[in-house]
Amino acid sequence: MKRMIGVRAFVATAALAAIMFFSVSAHAQPGQCFIEFCKEAEGVVGVPFQFITFTEVNPEPVIRVLDSGECVSVQLSSGEGASTLIELPTGGWSFSGVECDVTDGLTVTPIENGAEIECQPGFIVETTCTISNVRAVSSIPTLSEWGMIAAAGGLMIVGVFFAIRKRRAFNS
Repeated sequence: MKRMIGVRAFVATAALAAIMFFSVSAHAQPGQCFIEFCKEAEGVVGVPFQFITFTEVNPEPVIRVLDSGECVSVQLSSGEGASTLIELPTGGWSFSGVECDVTDGLTVTPIENGAEIECQPGFIVETTCTISNVRAVSSIPTLSEWGMIAAAGGLMIVGVFFAIRKRRAFNS
């Protein structure tokens, strides 16, 4: 009887150790993300765009240039933390976002003029992310309805002033 309890305890301990080993090793596998970043700018090719990139592990910013229509390959690991991509302003263009084909194992968080991209542990991802821009719309100042009414009122006051002045000159 003692021997049966000892065998059961041994089997239970071995099973528990195996479960712990496999659960720890499953979570400990680093993720690898192979990303091809492609630049797209609303119907044009060859326009250069500048980016600042940095990671949590390597916070020193790196300036990169990517022409529209061009692609560059990047490898991220899950141990690097989030990789930040910020587009510097380019005259006549407005940043419109980053869109990736595959998002399982990859977290893309939009930020102002860029995105934070993080590779998740336990995943091996191969994807293409498109960084897109649209032409910037320059605003043309116009008058609202109330502005038009005020402008008409101002012109009427100026007209009355000149009519009175002309009448005085004619009567003198």
